[in-house]
Amino acid sequence: MNKREVLKFDLQYSKFLETLQLQGYSKSTIEAYTHAIRRVCLYFDRCPDHRLTKDELKTYFADLLKTHSWSTIKRNRNGLQRYFEHVAHWRRIKLAGWRY
Repeated sequence: MNKREVLKFDLQYSKFLETLQLQGYSKSTIEAYTHAIRRVCLYFDRCPDHRLTKDELKTYFADLLKTHSWSTIKRNRNGLQRYFEHVAHWRRIKLAGWRY
């Protein structure tokens, strides 16, 4: 990621972490959800935001499913959903039967 993307991600990541803590999520849930955001960031090499398309997310989850359990997929989906709702303020989109 370039410097601008790193700064944007750091700010949004901090906001996401704070939001999860203030909403009373457990430590393990916070760790799982923040890990999901870091994983997406590394996969796309950019801050996860409105620039991610439905097709990109489908590809991401299809690739993740090749190497991870279904429970990991669901935790990642839930983490992304919370991130999009509370930090990115991204309208939900329908993805393969899931709502984002």
